[in-house]
Amino acid sequence: MRQRARKRTPVGRISGRSGKWQWTKLGLCNAGDRLFQLGYKGRNHFAESLVQRSMPSQLFPKRIVDVLGRMRSGVTGPVLVRADDGLTYVAKHESGHAPSIRASEFIWISIAGLVGLPAPTPEVLIDNEGRSFFGTRREVSAIDAAIAQMSLLSGRVLRGGAHLSRIYAFDLFAANWDRNAGNYLVLDDGGGSLALFAIDFSHVSVHPGMAPDAHDPMRSSNNATRGNFPQVVAPYGSDIPAALEIADRLTNLPIKAVDVILTELPPDWLAQPERDSVRSWWDGRERSIRAAALSQGLQNGTLI
Repeated sequence: MRQRARKRTPVGRISGRSGKWQWTKLGLCNAGDRLFQLGYKGRNHFAESLVQRSMPSQLFPKRIVDVLGRMRSGVTGPVLVRADDGLTYVAKHESGHAPSIRASEFIWISIAGLVGLPAPTPEVLIDNEGRSFFGTRREVSAIDAAIAQMSLLSGRVLRGGAHLSRIYAFDLFAANWDRNAGNYLVLDDGGGSLALFAIDFSHVSVHPGMAPDAHDPMRSSNNATRGNFPQVVAPYGSDIPAALEIADRLTNLPIKAVDVILTELPPDWLAQPERDSVRSWWDGRERSIRAAALSQGLQNGTLI
């Protein structure tokens, strides 16, 4: 019997200052491809979610209609804005306090979502001057920062050990040196339970190979991520299997998924040589070497 041709889904990107969407051949992929072609044999649910990501997550940028003021926390200058969809967002632009703030946030929050971490959805926002901002929805269920930190440190987060360990493994892999008790977003699910969101990758290099040794928590313990994790996880206990699962998913993340992220990234957020460097790192041996070192350090106790 003759098989029906599978539908091919094009992928696009937002064009610089115009905010218009441009279609590109880079992201063309077959939505019906066999899961083993994505390199995820036996991991059906996760691989299926990656196939769905072959369609752009945002066809058009949201336009900022009101600037509500600067956030009280954050050295990268986050601003609270309202967009033309009526919703409120936390928006970030380049501030000089960290390189490639918008690109780093977009890339790492996108990857966090792909490997199953609780994380906000990355958005592209445009103001009335044509400037593009990285944005995430303001979570209305987020509790006050001071109460959130107290709740986190007193053991009130549901399955806190597993979630903290998963985020910690991701931070180590990404070379995020700045995770502390104050930059977890704690959400109230309305049923009396508290949950965690992984936020704030502003200080993270666009790929781990670009991180200086002094800012790499896998090479140095003198940083907020390594120093604060024992304190925040203490009320729950660390969960090594949960952390190892994240390392495994990062090892097996299909390069096609990274291609989609880079295609969705506005062109003025990251120059082409850096984009090529990101793709080369994920498609090369450096990724698997780092993931293997992460798994080994989690198992032998040198990283946890």
